[in-house]
Amino acid sequence: MRCAQFRIMKLLFLIKSLGNFLPILLVATLIGCGDGGGSTRNPPPVLPEGTTLDAGNSPAGPEVDDPDSKLYVFDQPGMRALARPYIGLTPYADVIVPCTVTLKEGEECNLNTLPLLGMETTNPTVGQVMERVVVSHEWMGARFQQVLETMPPVIRLMTRGLTAIVISHDVRPSFYTTQTGAMYLDPAGLWLTLDEKAVVDTAPDFRSEFGKALDFSMFWRYTLNQAHVTRLPDDRDRTVDEIKYRMASLLFHELAHANDFFPPDQLQNLDPTVAIWRAVTSGTRPSNLLAAQYGLQSQTMKSLARVSFLGAAATATQRAYTSEDIAQEFPPDTASDYYSYSTEREDLAMLFEELMMLYSFDVDRDVAVTNLPDSNFCEDYIVSWGQRNRILESAVTNRALFVVAEVLPEYLSLVESFLLTRSDGPTMMIPGNDWCMNRFLDPSDASRSLRARESNEVHSADRLIPYL
Repeated sequence: MRCAQFRIMKLLFLIKSLGNFLPILLVATLIGCGDGGGSTRNPPPVLPEGTTLDAGNSPAGPEVDDPDSKLYVFDQPGMRALARPYIGLTPYADVIVPCTVTLKEGEECNLNTLPLLGMETTNPTVGQVMERVVVSHEWMGARFQQVLETMPPVIRLMTRGLTAIVISHDVRPSFYTTQTGAMYLDPAGLWLTLDEKAVVDTAPDFRSEFGKALDFSMFWRYTLNQAHVTRLPDDRDRTVDEIKYRMASLLFHELAHANDFFPPDQLQNLDPTVAIWRAVTSGTRPSNLLAAQYGLQSQTMKSLARVSFLGAAATATQRAYTSEDIAQEFPPDTASDYYSYSTEREDLAMLFEELMMLYSFDVDRDVAVTNLPDSNFCEDYIVSWGQRNRILESAVTNRALFVVAEVLPEYLSLVESFLLTRSDGPTMMIPGNDWCMNRFLDPSDASRSLRARESNEVHSADRLIPYL
């Protein structure tokens, strides 16, 4: 584990444990803590409650209820040096970089300086969204526009909760922050050519080593007609069609965060004269309401999520939990994913992301509890419990529809109608089969279980980290 990042995450966890959600963006310059691949870079920001790191996907950002606290922006030298508007001649071309990348105090810009898109239009077009894009390299804007043009209209609609979209070679992982009202995208899932890939930072996600002391793992993936659509080729050129599903899931997740802090029904009531992070409506955010009305119950899973996603040290009791124990603990609760237990904000984003991927693309999401062997081969990761489309569990569905009603009210009736056509419910995996074997659905099986593939081909296991 990279030393500076570990210390920062430990500090954040201690702060959260004490209930003192400091609205400070911790700044860390990583010196002498290189990655295994030989690159040395600043770690991503460790953000207090109100900033949410994604590509998921996590430490949350500044608790905006404390107006007296001073905010400090993260420091990504590459982004600060290279960031520029993708489209130069726009009404906000002169302020968009100072308000999203090079600001120092977090108080320089307000919603008069750089308003949310939804304060100017109720239905943003691709062109209007692209006017709010900042890039470190020209191709990133071109690729994002290509992806945006393949997305369902709901993606553009939800950009009303954003001031800007920043895409930079050294953003890792992607995140959203109320400090600027912008989302920051890691281009690892956006490049199409190997030349484009060459400029993207290869540092691993700073959470990669979290949870290694535990004796279980929880995997997720998206599949379409049983094909894995979130694992992208990285040794050849790619197509927009190949990357669009991973990008869609990322955008649904990050835009859920944006619309949680700036819900569509509150956009016209915001105070545009204060710093952007101060304009956030407090106390009645959709994620607060979700927790109050449909809160998750398992304290065991919440404490384990702090280990896996916030870097807390595992206790002896937590280290003793097996995959069989988690297979008994997780399913009775109403989380769609293990990551949902990390924060209330992530709970909301995970529900929205999974439901909208199913609604928009008919893409299935798998989640499973497995053991945690010292191996990279799928045949060694044995499923103790798993489901495809857990979002179709009635209790989970009710929570997800509550989220849609809050952050995307225009689509509630459409999504409800769609769910009426999906009366099949979740599909259960076969315990004892490995993670990759459990990808294949046998349509002749009346129990709708996932069957083992006939061949014994070995695949590398994806230890996928949810979006922040």
